[in-house]
Amino acid sequence: MGKGRIALAICFCLIVALAGFSGWLYVGAKGLESKVSDLESKTSSLETQNAELNEKVQNLTNWRDAFMDASNFTFMATEQLSITNLEFTGASKDTIYVTANNTGTSPVTINEAWVNNVKQTTVVNNATSTAIPATVDANTGIVLKITYTWANGNNYQVKLVSSKGNQFMWNAIAPS
Repeated sequence: MGKGRIALAICFCLIVALAGFSGWLYVGAKGLESKVSDLESKTSSLETQNAELNEKVQNLTNWRDAFMDASNFTFMATEQLSITNLEFTGASKDTIYVTANNTGTSPVTINEAWVNNVKQTTVVNNATSTAIPATVDANTGIVLKITYTWANGNNYQVKLVSSKGNQFMWNAIAPS
């Protein structure tokens, strides 16, 4: 074989090799192109999901802010009076001392006092000797003196009624 033919054969081999390589490059490029297209599609989907999540977060933030603005209020004051003791005294068994504490957040004005479902007319603030109505500030107490004839061993129910109409009751048995 002559040098021309060897060169021709080498050129032919190189052309075949290059053709095969370019075919492989073409197939590889098409595969990469497909993968890039898939990645672009997934990126677009993730961007859409991210935008939806951001909108939901903003909606939650707006709701939270609206709630926090609405919750900046003062709690309504509550009227709560707790009767803690009844003391039966008097030489003629004619006095009942009622100890009550205001455990609420607002003053309580006591307008009425009842003993065994009978409204009492002689009721005074023991500290000031003034007749009711008597106001008991929050976190303070009062002792009321009710003139009422009681009997040993009997059960008595005392009910205090506030100016708002709330009723506070306590039961006790007079000493024997």
